[in-house]
Amino acid sequence: MSIFPLMAALSCDGGASVDSVGPAASRPSRGPRVKWDLGHRPLPEIPLPNDVATFPDPSSPTGLRINASIVTPTGFESRQREGFNELDGWGTYQPITVPFDGDLDLAELTRRMRGDDHEFADDAVYLVNLRTGVPVPLDMGDGAFQYTARNRDGYYPNDPRGGQSNLIFETVDEDTNRNGALDPGEDTNFDGVLNRAAVFPVGANPNDALTPYWEPDTRTLIVRPIVPLEERTPYAVVLTDRLRGRNGDPVRSPYPGVAHPAQAAALDVLDGHLRGPHATYYGGLVYHPDHRQRPPRDAQGALRRGRVRPPPRAHHPRPRAPPRGRRQRLHPRAGGAPVHHPR
Repeated sequence: MSIFPLMAALSCDGGASVDSVGPAASRPSRGPRVKWDLGHRPLPEIPLPNDVATFPDPSSPTGLRINASIVTPTGFESRQREGFNELDGWGTYQPITVPFDGDLDLAELTRRMRGDDHEFADDAVYLVNLRTGVPVPLDMGDGAFQYTARNRDGYYPNDPRGGQSNLIFETVDEDTNRNGALDPGEDTNFDGVLNRAAVFPVGANPNDALTPYWEPDTRTLIVRPIVPLEERTPYAVVLTDRLRGRNGDPVRSPYPGVAHPAQAAALDVLDGHLRGPHATYYGGLVYHPDHRQRPPRDAQGALRRGRVRPPPRAHHPRPRAPPRGRRQRLHPRAGGAPVHHPR
């Protein structure tokens, strides 16, 4: 599958079009802004998956390859990124991450995205199949994915987070005096960062209130499709104006207008779906990334479609036809009548 990471900040009311990439399409807001820093190190700080982070390659099944810089401090990292650059698209089941420069209103977000049996009508975030216009069900901490660790204390001696509920998200709030600064004695895991617990509401038990959809240290929204996406198919991640910051304002695009200029064509397709038969799924738009999915391995796809190809290294020489007019018997000892060899 192919996912085009279309980055577009949209704000649409009533029947207004969302096909503009100019300044007029984006309305004023003081809400959190989506981060967009291609020069950030060690890797760009942008929403992912994102086709802006790819380059054209006609030999790729999707027409794209991931474009990761191989300039790194170590040879190990360079080799890893060389492997990234061989990928022909993004994963069909990978999480979608969008970093912000401020905190989101998690109460409003969870009210819209959880506990409604995936009713799309009032969602704040959509993942849209750009071929069909149909949104994909998303997990926003409803329990579709398991994060709780069974073995919580047995990875290495003196683990500063031994006994915590999971291995991915922070569960300890280090700002004990609530002054927003890393003071002596607060860095209990020695990473040089003032960590905040990924729980909602604040101070809740991580075993019951973990927020796998929001990473507070980096202010990153994390959404995951519940079903695998279609291979070699364009999708768009749509952040609507229902997604708001703690100040109540809608989130903002990192661009002067509503979209990256390279994504204007995909934005036109999205606009058509918003006005089409599935228009009732969607509301006013604020920002939308689009990305292209990497297809499964060709051999797996061929097996699924009932075809098996020869191994890629196998060589099958083409048989040569006998010269025109040459006659041969069906069997040298059978005495059968001679026949002309088919051309």
